[in-house]
Amino acid sequence: MSGLDRISEFPESLLTQILSYLPTNQSVQTTVLSKRWENVWLSVPCLDFDLHSSVVPYHDNQVLFTFLDNLLNFSPELSLLKVKVKCRDMMIDGFMERLGTVISRGTQHLDVESSTDYIDDYTNSVTLPCVEFMPMNLYTSKKLVYLKLTSSGLRDPGADLVEGSPHLLRYASSDVQGKKKKQEHFGINLEIYIIAFVKNGYVRSRVKCTLKIDAPGLEHMSLGDDQICRIVVKNLTCLLVVELDVKFRVLVNTWNVSKINVIRDFLNGISSVGHMIISAKTVQALVRYSQLGMIPKFNNLSRLQAVFRSKLVQFLPAFLECCPNLKHLILKVLHPEEIEEGLERTDVPQCVSSTLECVEIQEKLELEEGKMKAKSYFLGNSAVLKKLILSPTAYDPRNVAESEIWEKVNKLTKRSTRCEFIIRAHGGGFRLVMPGCDMISELPDSLLTQILSYLPTGDSVQTGILSKRWKNLWLSVPALDLNCFLIAYEDDEEVLFTFVERFLEFSPESSLLKVKVRCRPRMIDGFMDRVGTMISRGTQHLDVVSRNCYLEERGIYYACVEFMPMNLYTSKTLVYLKLSSSGLMDPGLVFMPCLRFMHLEEVKWRVHLEKLLSGCPVLEELALLRDLDDDYALRNDEFGVMRVRSQSLKRFSVLPLREVRDYHSRVECTLEIDAPGLEYMSLGEDQFDSIVVKNLTSMIMVNLDIKFVINLYGFFDPWDASKRNEIRGFLNGISSVRHIIISEKTVKALDLYSKGGMIPKFNNLSRLEAVFPSALLQFLPAFLECCPNLKHLVLKVAHSEEMNEGLELTDVPRCVSTTLECVEIKDKFEWEEGKMKVASYFLENSVVLKKLILSPTAYNQNIYEKVNKLAKRSPVCQIIHE
Repeated sequence: MSGLDRISEFPESLLTQILSYLPTNQSVQTTVLSKRWENVWLSVPCLDFDLHSSVVPYHDNQVLFTFLDNLLNFSPELSLLKVKVKCRDMMIDGFMERLGTVISRGTQHLDVESSTDYIDDYTNSVTLPCVEFMPMNLYTSKKLVYLKLTSSGLRDPGADLVEGSPHLLRYASSDVQGKKKKQEHFGINLEIYIIAFVKNGYVRSRVKCTLKIDAPGLEHMSLGDDQICRIVVKNLTCLLVVELDVKFRVLVNTWNVSKINVIRDFLNGISSVGHMIISAKTVQALVRYSQLGMIPKFNNLSRLQAVFRSKLVQFLPAFLECCPNLKHLILKVLHPEEIEEGLERTDVPQCVSSTLECVEIQEKLELEEGKMKAKSYFLGNSAVLKKLILSPTAYDPRNVAESEIWEKVNKLTKRSTRCEFIIRAHGGGFRLVMPGCDMISELPDSLLTQILSYLPTGDSVQTGILSKRWKNLWLSVPALDLNCFLIAYEDDEEVLFTFVERFLEFSPESSLLKVKVRCRPRMIDGFMDRVGTMISRGTQHLDVVSRNCYLEERGIYYACVEFMPMNLYTSKTLVYLKLSSSGLMDPGLVFMPCLRFMHLEEVKWRVHLEKLLSGCPVLEELALLRDLDDDYALRNDEFGVMRVRSQSLKRFSVLPLREVRDYHSRVECTLEIDAPGLEYMSLGEDQFDSIVVKNLTSMIMVNLDIKFVINLYGFFDPWDASKRNEIRGFLNGISSVRHIIISEKTVKALDLYSKGGMIPKFNNLSRLEAVFPSALLQFLPAFLECCPNLKHLVLKVAHSEEMNEGLELTDVPRCVSTTLECVEIKDKFEWEEGKMKVASYFLENSVVLKKLILSPTAYNQNIYEKVNKLAKRSPVCQIIHE
């Protein structure tokens, strides 16, 4: 059926968010789609404008200004969060003033590529650049998070550009022009990156410039090209990574003492770095510097990535001597056909013999004996080497088989007995060629125990047979997932206790963050004391399934109760608590300050739920499954009420019973809910004789699968005044909800209640999901009358084969005629004339209906012919099948 496209039905906030990912020119073009789209582009919180590819005439600046002014004046209060502008080759007077207006609109992300025009000065016979200076309000923007400028001019605003950015994380410079012709230095204080690069090859600058970096918090620095004559660094005490692709402006035959001092000071300034990446030209510069100056020690350097030309490989040992604690070396050799000369095994730096654990060699290496000296050098001299890795370019799989590589490497002398030979496979991954320790065993204990924490403890224990390395590793896992059924089931519990105590005593100072225990069907004296010890170890996640058995005494069965340890109630670390069939004593004091999730199934209560919740100040989610046969509650009337009172609670649910029960509970119980912050409530089963709700002022969604009486098959007496008052009070209590889901039995109960009582108005309800038996579809209009502002209805009809007789839907509720925009019908309908009344009812009466959605089981092959014959009151309605 023709109608509006689905994307046009999105709210404008979502449409503008989608358009924000398009260039502004393309965003403007959406105006031709329909009247709905005419001004949407004007509300987009972004501007991405390329004047080179713009549809604006190239020489008509007035058209351009009119375009920009329309955009800026449409919603002046709206923030332009992201702005990207690429200017034309020539300057446009007044354009930067508009850009200033853009910045004043709260821009967070600004990317400007200014004009790169030049003017001929015939008087002096020179060509001068035209400079577009950024607007002055740029320097005082309180919103700007990201700034990128290309070929722009920066005037002196009266304060230092970088010093005025106390939270600056990244600074990048590229062709940014200052007001003065000669800029002597930049003073920079930042935390992450300084990146410099040239776009079109090396051009010697006519202006000498010094870069001064004084940044105590700097962690990552990348110098991507030689643009600065002199680099001075100070206070780089936090430096983690340095990436150098510079040669310090050193020409082949140009050396002087001043240049040597500059390089020495720079190297000393970065000597605390932990990870260094250096290019071939930087290596070449360092080789030349080492002939006259001394390279400092990089005592903190643990990882080095370097590109060496084959003729300079002989410099490698000398450079490694300056890295006494190096652990990981990635070596890329250019033109390796010349590697046969120069790299001798006699010169062995300290790191190679004592700390180097991993060497990765990149670039193609021939496997001839004289051309394997790099591999031979490290294998023969590295005492603690664990891995020698060849990249995919280190061999040609078409000409060299892995078995041949293995044969060649196996002939080399290896000083480290633990060394593995690894080939980094084409397309990713690794292949281990040389036997040795398995790779996972080389991971640190902290990571291995973290991995084992995702396994049941029984599986974790079995890893002890792998090797001596793994023997006791499971004892340090910060989690215990114990199924007592899987431990030897002997008459005494000695085996179980020995196992648990060994685990608890191995590292008593470490935290047991997660504990999951499933107990046996019979009680084990002393076991809960061990659970108490686990809790005292800082447990954050506790899940205990207690045994569920009964003792017979004179023909009467009594439940055996395992009570949780008392330190549970005062745990300062517990965040998640799930208990099944456990007993909860009254501890006198309850205080669990971090508990956010509580899940209680068939708990034996000796403490009131209200008291338990009062000691959980940040509890957000509570799930209950009531024990219908709690003998203690039967003998103590005070447990006939369960009160859910909490200021912090956001989600509450009553869980379905574990098994179907065809009898009424022996214990009458009332559920009282008083939770002003409650947003989501689900009642999944009839486990309470009555339900009372109070102060549910924040309710968003309710899911009901109850009939307001604990009886598998029966319903309440609609003429019972007490039951009517209870249901009326419940419905009034949830009447502010916005989204309701009701099951078939709840619909039956509401239909029954409506015969003697009035269903309240749900004025805030915008979405309803309901299962109606076909025999009760006559009740549908009456129920919808209670939802005057409903917009979305999801209707599932049960036993639709009975729909063809007796169904007359004549009443039209207010929501159907004025607010209902979408109806979704689920379950199969036979599309005979008498069995299409539900679909035709909404199509004929819904004035603003936009969508009628049929689920996959709701139609057959003749659906389109049938639907086209139905009268439709809404001209924009679409028929959609999923």
